[in-house]
Amino acid sequence: MLLEALVGLVLSAALGLGMAYSAARALSTQRYHSTQAMAVLTMRGMLAVPADLAAWCASGSGSFALRLNNVNSAGATGVASTQTVPYALACSTVTPTISGAGQGVATSLQVPATLATTDTGSTASALFGGSGVVSFSP
Repeated sequence: MLLEALVGLVLSAALGLGMAYSAARALSTQRYHSTQAMAVLTMRGMLAVPADLAAWCASGSGSFALRLNNVNSAGATGVASTQTVPYALACSTVTPTISGAGQGVATSLQVPATLATTDTGSTASALFGGSGVVSFSP
């Protein structure tokens, strides 16, 4: 009877450890996803203003700040840290040609194509996981 209880206890402990490991992995993934979403929203805001975009395309790189909030065990939220994330900006202009079928109409249109990508440095890797690269193109 004691042996059966011991086996049951060992099995329960193994199950509990597996569940704790799964929960820790899920929280880690959620943290990386949240910081990636904040970075994309910040880059989207940067690329939304055409006048600023021209200046950023001329510079080609820079950095932006992410404010990371911390929630303690009592449920109070406070700013844990502000991280500076370097980025690279690749700007180019694409000129597609549009032809009307059977109409004899051909026209070309210049469309700016912009890609903002975070650097692969240790800061970005610690914030976003993996290689640390987060890209956004409008």
